[in-house]
Amino acid sequence: MTNSSLLAAQANADDEFYTPLFEIEHGLAPYLDRLRGSRILLNTNDGQWSMFWQYLTGRFHELGLREVVSMEYNPDHGTLFAQPGDTGRLHHYDGQRMWVEDTHDSGGFDAPSGLDALRHTDVVLGNPPFTRLHDYVPLLLAAPVDWLIVANIHCVLYSRILPAFIQGQVRVRTGNGGMWFRLPEGHTPHARMRRVDTDGRPMVRVTNTGWLTNMPTEPNMFTPTHRYDPHTNPLYDTINAVDAPSRNLIPCDWAGRVGAPVSILNRWPAGYRPIGMLSTGHGPLDHGAPTVQGRALYKRILIEPGPWAGVLEQ
Repeated sequence: MTNSSLLAAQANADDEFYTPLFEIEHGLAPYLDRLRGSRILLNTNDGQWSMFWQYLTGRFHELGLREVVSMEYNPDHGTLFAQPGDTGRLHHYDGQRMWVEDTHDSGGFDAPSGLDALRHTDVVLGNPPFTRLHDYVPLLLAAPVDWLIVANIHCVLYSRILPAFIQGQVRVRTGNGGMWFRLPEGHTPHARMRRVDTDGRPMVRVTNTGWLTNMPTEPNMFTPTHRYDPHTNPLYDTINAVDAPSRNLIPCDWAGRVGAPVSILNRWPAGYRPIGMLSTGHGPLDHGAPTVQGRALYKRILIEPGPWAGVLEQ
């Protein structure tokens, strides 16, 4: 197997993480008022198998929902090996009855049926494949819906998502640097597993995961207290900004721009706003690679003091 094939296999395996009930209950708790009276779309969560579906349909009347719709994806539709009738499906529940309809396409979130369902919903929830976030989040941003999804929070630094993050249209809500996920049956245990769920299925804690949303949210924040020190916070070679090698070394008394580590996505510094990236990328908000006296550093989030829409609405 080639190296690229190995990487692809690993990416596919890493996408097989299923959100357990306790994470869903905790994640949705601040937004229950917004869900009331809404039509909820689960467009990445495998029909009725999803724990999101079970949670929402099981508490349908308690939550005051109008309808829950879950898409079932068929990856073989339209391929050489597809059989007649092999299509995706839409699962519906309105509090009184449950029904299923064929989509006549794959049932993917970006298939015609997925785009149509997105146009006719109020709130989107779910756990999309992390390898598709660069396509999935922009699709949500372009739709007139509220949304709350489980994600690798580093995706907000992707070139197609970063502008919306800077404008406060994508907000990050994290816990303690990661979330627990169930693994599919038959998955080989590995070192990252630390517990099992109530059915005895292995679980794994994945770092840098949390909830992304466009709804008002309370971020996990801290107040910087470190005082500027030219030895600790040297100037970059090519940009008028100082380096903060850790979030605890963000200088609270520096009035200009600061290159902060990506770990601030887990705990955001109060009183600062993002304005771009320092990395080797070529996006419109990339300000070049961070170097100090010719020494290349790991990528940084470029921040500056000031108000930010990403934290104002709480």
